[in-house]
Amino acid sequence: MATLQQIAELRDEIQEPLNQEPYTDDYLGALIDDYGMDEAAHKIWIAKRNAVAALVDISEGGSSRKMSQLFDQYSKIVATYEEDPIDPVGTRRPPRTREITRS
Repeated sequence: MATLQQIAELRDEIQEPLNQEPYTDDYLGALIDDYGMDEAAHKIWIAKRNAVAALVDISEGGSSRKMSQLFDQYSKIVATYEEDPIDPVGTRRPPRTREITRS
């Protein structure tokens, strides 16, 4: 069962400080229990990114809003969770480095 400290850490990571829908303590605790901290945060950022996917840039009356940048920024956050995936099966090869010896 997720602790209050874990839920607070997840809240910091997903930038959702308040215990309100859809990110209630119960929901976040269940995600942590099911997936662990990193995967829970990853899933939430994917959901946030998908929620803003339809936003478009707007220009009217001399002002403009680049709403698509929100999707781009969320995509960058999601990518940080995907850059170095954990390899539980051991399919990665170990690095092939050797000590340099000089004669």
